[in-house]
Amino acid sequence: MKIKRRRARASLALIALAAASTGGCVALQEDHLALKQRVDSLEARVDKDEADLRAAAGRQADQQAIVDELRATTREVRGLVAGQAGGAVALNQEATLIEQRFVDDQIREEENGVKLASIEISLDRLRGRIEEVATGKRPQLARTEDPRTEAATSALALYSEALKLFQRREYRASREKLEEFLRRYARGAYADNAQYWIGETYYNEGDYERAALAFNEVTKRYPDGDKASFALMRLGFSFFELKNYDLARAALLRVIEQYPEEKQALIAKRKLLLIRALEDEERTKKSAQ
Repeated sequence: MKIKRRRARASLALIALAAASTGGCVALQEDHLALKQRVDSLEARVDKDEADLRAAAGRQADQQAIVDELRATTREVRGLVAGQAGGAVALNQEATLIEQRFVDDQIREEENGVKLASIEISLDRLRGRIEEVATGKRPQLARTEDPRTEAATSALALYSEALKLFQRREYRASREKLEEFLRRYARGAYADNAQYWIGETYYNEGDYERAALAFNEVTKRYPDGDKASFALMRLGFSFFELKNYDLARAALLRVIEQYPEEKQALIAKRKLLLIRALEDEERTKKSAQ
């Protein structure tokens, strides 16, 4: 971001030089002033988003704390699995809290990504305007937007709106926006993310069957996408909520095997221990009858 800011300032310096050499061309100077104001405004946005990114780094540290917490409690979990009364219930409650924090962190990271992508588009537009003025061309009042830039802007706006609705727990409305996004931008950069969050809307509504279908779609259509490991983990969680422990175990084991270094693998291990604890409790109840 700082490199791009320096380029913008350098371009403005060229504009000022060009304006001075034209014998005081008023129109060009007016363009220069207007563009400078736009650059100043954009730089203020960049400064704000850099601050947001620093905050995001702090949240990443929080995520590491979650990982440390998971590792530190492994022995305790194994003790619960060994048959402590009510252990599975306590473990399930704790796991639910960790999962919610994990989803919240994902939302924040995605919001930062959308903001940065939006700024990139704004900078590209501004560079085009600066080049026009620097070469002595007066910018057109009704300038035709590059179709690709216009599409990217619309896609980001729609995706961002869907995330905001999700944060407000308006899951159905969020899902409708995400489905619209996929209809319009099926080959876009955020298509896999949109499909993933459709699964999350169902999951948070308690419709675990549809959630499982949506998450499975991510793993099939976007196996190399950013959300593949998240979707596979949530697929396992959906089966868990449906009490299909065999399918849940299979999905979670795939997470551990395919993504051993990611936080999702640690959470998957914890869920597997919970499954074992529940199965042990069930066997104990049956043997006591």
